[in-house]
Amino acid sequence: MAKAEKKTAAGFESLSGDNREWMKKYEESGWLFFFENGEWSATKGAAEDGHDEPLGPFDSFMVMMNMVEQEERKAAAGDGLVAVEEDARGNRYLPGTEPVLVKELVDAAKAYETVKRARMKLTAEEKEKKDELINITHKHKDHFTVDEEGKLIYHAAGITIIRTIEEVEKIKTKLDGTDDEE
Repeated sequence: MAKAEKKTAAGFESLSGDNREWMKKYEESGWLFFFENGEWSATKGAAEDGHDEPLGPFDSFMVMMNMVEQEERKAAAGDGLVAVEEDARGNRYLPGTEPVLVKELVDAAKAYETVKRARMKLTAEEKEKKDELINITHKHKDHFTVDEEGKLIYHAAGITIIRTIEEVEKIKTKLDGTDDEE
């Protein structure tokens, strides 16, 4: 970037009062702002003093504001923060508007969401298979015995099918040698 003249917030007369106030706030914490050839940039301290390379150039003051605020959030929170380029649905953020997130927290939430969605899919598949089994038990009702509680029971090849007739039919299966009954 060519040498641009640094200005204080007061030197940017074309900015609204709110934007000048925003600049003053960040100038107090060491930020320098530049406007050259229609583009904005900012740096925390002077680059020649070993400070970070300038942010920018940006064609919009608002984009520069977002980037400065993002850098401040990163610095305030320390390690483990990342800026994401897209949301969970794949929608991309405009440059400079990316949120800064705690990577460990986001990764854990994504892992949980993946497992939850897999479970939900299995629950739907389980319901389909259960409905299919209920329909098949109607087809083969003559092969069931009735216990003292009125439950229909079929046992063969290490699996027991128990069908109860209530307002909603329920069905359970049990593998021999287990206590699990579903």
